Amino acid sequence: MIKIYGYELRRLFLSKYMAALLILTPIYCMLVLSGETVLGTANTAPFSAWSLGSYLCRVAPLICLGELLFVTFYTSGAERLASAITSATPADKLRYAFARCGAVLTCVAAATACALAPAFIFMKILFGWTDYPDLFIPALIALLPPALFYLGAGLLAGRIRPVLVYLLMVSVFALSGLPGGWGAAAGRFFSEFPLAAGALDPAFAIPAGVLGARACYAGAGAAMLILAALS
Repeated sequence: MIKIYGYELRRLFLSKYMAALLILTPIYCMLVLSGETVLGTANTAPFSAWSLGSYLCRVAPLICLGELLFVTFYTSGAERLASAITSATPADKLRYAFARCGAVLTCVAAATACALAPAFIFMKILFGWTDYPDLFIPALIALLPPALFYLGAGLLAGRIRPVLVYLLMVSVFALSGLPGGWGAAAGRFFSEFPLAAGALDPAFAIPAGVLGARACYAGAGAAMLILAALS
């Protein structure tokens, strides 16, 4: 399976989608950092966990869009024809599917690094702030649930009909902005909760309701991922 993972990873990394994502992500990130994050989120410091979480919620739709583009590699007509051949091999189909998922998630991790690096450089140069481990939890909350959700939804939708993956791409931006959408809800948490805390630049804390909602998104994505791998 390691060889399959390595092959799929090279295939995705050398694609035009990966090149575009690695170029566009830092550019978009710098625009968000210089236009919004530098002002701070909800009266918190620009280098606070609140500001980073709000920033990553703005960047998450771009990363999820790239993730769905990677998924199209495995849902195209040519790939579906090739799967008829690979299914006849003695390789375990479940492990084969998860090797591909691992390759996609590795590419998503690379895009995430392209989003985090400008933020860390921004914090270091402008504010001399380098307590990066404090930002791990807000980054996990902002990025992991949508990444898992759209990977699972994309693979499952592609199994049903490949065109549905492109409809999911439209939903990435619709659900990130509409009231009740995952992006809007997470963005409101990072931008509104500090104001409701009644303190200037409050310590980062996650209410049980927010944590449960994000866990549900991640769990739904993991469930669809397993279902797609088994189908």
